[in-house]
Amino acid sequence: MSGYYPERSIYTNAGINILFEEYEALRLADYEGLKHDEAAIKMNISRPTFARIYESVRKKIAMAFVESRPIHFEVGSAFFSGVNKDMNQFNFSNQQINNMKKILAIPSENGVLSNHFGHASEFAFVECEGTEVKSVKMQVPPPHEPGILPKWVAEQGGNVVIAGGMGHKAIDIFQRHGVDVVTGAESLPVEELARQFVEGTLTGSGNKCDH
Repeated sequence: MSGYYPERSIYTNAGINILFEEYEALRLADYEGLKHDEAAIKMNISRPTFARIYESVRKKIAMAFVESRPIHFEVGSAFFSGVNKDMNQFNFSNQQINNMKKILAIPSENGVLSNHFGHASEFAFVECEGTEVKSVKMQVPPPHEPGILPKWVAEQGGNVVIAGGMGHKAIDIFQRHGVDVVTGAESLPVEELARQFVEGTLTGSGNKCDH
């Protein structure tokens, strides 16, 4: 298995969706008892990427318990190579996964990721399919007000936001609108960030916003 590509959030009215890659991270770390660097090697992903997956699934499970929500399992956006018995168990196929479409929303200034997420002059909506970047469309966001951007991004079809940093409240609002969030990205051209995302090489220095 290689690459972690958050596809969409995870919350539904009926329950909370656990993606296959999140299940695998939890299984390796909490059930098998592997250290995070060891588990990352098993999943063929970077240590920071493993940490993001693990943190995500732990939060979802906690929410399921606290809010008494059922848990559902979905394919997610991982890419698998070869035959995998766990994939067969869930009746997932490589073709299903490799054909998944993603629309990345990236706040930008002059085609480069903006570190000022809420005040970016434009958003790049990058359509990706499998490991291919298909198209880039620039959109001017609405005036910055609390809670407006997550709804707007979802209305444009975005299901993943890539940002340098974002407050925890904003992340929660995005997730509740069905949009996953990747933080810690560097200020690179939007097409380069999209390419790194679909190839599973996108790395960063953690969330650059702590509020």
